[in-house]
Amino acid sequence: MNRWMKNIQQKLHNEQGGMSILTVSTLAFVIVGSVFLFYYFTVFIEKRQAQNVADAASLTAVQEVKKQYELAMQEKAEQIIQDYLEKLDEESSESGSSGSSSSSPNHSNSSGGGHYEGNAGGHTNGSGSTGSNSDSGSGSGGDQESDREEQIKEDIDTKKLEDILIDNEFDVTTDWMLVVKEPYFEEEFTATQNGDLLYDRMRQYANQIGAAARQAIDSNGGDTSEGSLTFPVEGEPKFKLAAARTLKLEKLGIEEDIFAASAAGIGSKDVPIDVSTKPEFTINW
Repeated sequence: MNRWMKNIQQKLHNEQGGMSILTVSTLAFVIVGSVFLFYYFTVFIEKRQAQNVADAASLTAVQEVKKQYELAMQEKAEQIIQDYLEKLDEESSESGSSGSSSSSPNHSNSSGGGHYEGNAGGHTNGSGSTGSNSDSGSGSGGDQESDREEQIKEDIDTKKLEDILIDNEFDVTTDWMLVVKEPYFEEEFTATQNGDLLYDRMRQYANQIGAAARQAIDSNGGDTSEGSLTFPVEGEPKFKLAAARTLKLEKLGIEEDIFAASAAGIGSKDVPIDVSTKPEFTINW
């Protein structure tokens, strides 16, 4: 009887010990699992935040690139219009000089006749001759203006640009796109030439574009100590921006950078751009 009771007590003791080990193991598994879940959930959130940082920086960089590119296009359009108008003025002046030269013998005879008759009969015809010369000069100037206007109408297809040039009211800040889209100047704004201008402008203002991207990264809680912007991407007028956000879990002793990338295009249906032959370059910070 006593032996039977001892066997029962020993079995109960062993089962309690087994339950204690199972409980401790389960608790440890739950704790470790909770830590891993917390870590991966935090990493997921930080990756989303890092992507937001990259997207914001990419948008800011695009705006800066477009601003610099439009300024370059405006400068080119302004120079093209200036050269075009100067060419018209030179042609009008040459035409006027040619007309004056061909009519000079008649003016000489008229002057001689007037002078002669003035000596014989008075000063009236002399004054009349002067008035005639003045009218002739005025008519010559009017003819030059008329020729200039007719040439503009013949060259320029866009009615709005035509009127602006005739009235001498060209404003590069508002009218530059009219020049870019005007068929008469299409050889000045081919896809290749536009691509060359964009590429050169980006290299020229690389520091300024990079600074704008870094400022956006900092404003959105990103890490400005490391990042890059690459242009062009696969021969297309777009760039890829890489940005980072630092993950810190002090209680777990974890600190690491989480990177994200964002791509953005700079093309426009109104302004064709070809950078397919341009080598990639990267702005680092």
